[in-house]
Amino acid sequence: NPFLLDEPQRTNLSTFSEELSDASYVKSQVTISSNTFTSPSGVLNADKIIPSTTNSFHTVAKTNTGPSGVIVTFSVFAKRNGYNFLLLNTDGGSTAGGAGPVINLLNGTIAAVLGSSNYNAKVVPYPNDWYRIDMQFTTNNTAIKIDLNVLPSSSIGAYVGDGVSGVLCWGYSLEAGSSVSSYIPTLGSAVTRNQDLLIKTGISNLIGQTQGVFFVQIKASLDTLANRSISISDGTPNNRLVINIPNNFTNRYSFFTIIQGVATNGPNVTNDGLFQNIAIRYSSTETSFW
Repeated sequence: NPFLLDEPQRTNLSTFSEELSDASYVKSQVTISSNTFTSPSGVLNADKIIPSTTNSFHTVAKTNTGPSGVIVTFSVFAKRNGYNFLLLNTDGGSTAGGAGPVINLLNGTIAAVLGSSNYNAKVVPYPNDWYRIDMQFTTNNTAIKIDLNVLPSSSIGAYVGDGVSGVLCWGYSLEAGSSVSSYIPTLGSAVTRNQDLLIKTGISNLIGQTQGVFFVQIKASLDTLANRSISISDGTPNNRLVINIPNNFTNRYSFFTIIQGVATNGPNVTNDGLFQNIAIRYSSTETSFW
């Protein structure tokens, strides 16, 4: 079924999101094979991280400039290409202790964790064996460093690479916020995507003027930093129906109606990050919530 992807304004703070060969990515005992594989965008622009034959850790590190003391989300697309595991490691100077998850690119699971937290990491499958990995953490510095560590197994340690096998990566992203948004490509500087604004006028004949049902199937992110709502009205504050995600509740929906200036509050419902069906039935004499 078709659906609308309605997103807030977001900025990819990380430069050169599709160019691991750029000097801003610090390579340690790896080489980069650039633009030799097809990325999730359908373009031949994915890079391969190839560990060297030296007994060592094999990493690509990038220090991003971002806000300190806020929740940020890091994400990257990855695919196995000889090696099946990728460690996402945050630097202790960027967060409260260096840590991160080891992702199994065979099945899209979290195979191990370095440190005490996997930072609520999630792994979402994409076509052609790609995965998008994202995780959230609170920064304690404006220099936010994240390492991509290629591993032959879920064990974290030094090893000797074969100089051929590796992991494909594409779409490196760092954004302020406690949930991942759709990918924003960058080329040399941070890029901002504006907030989506959905407006439809001229539909008063489709909406019951004195009674009806307002129904939505909704999936909202768990980011509760701002009030967000979906509503219909007659153009005045005296007659309106509102489904709200308030910033003063944790992971909740709230509902209310104002009919001829009289407000009726509905229940608070848990927002579990899954699709939910929500309906408000209204008339001049009663309101009910489903």
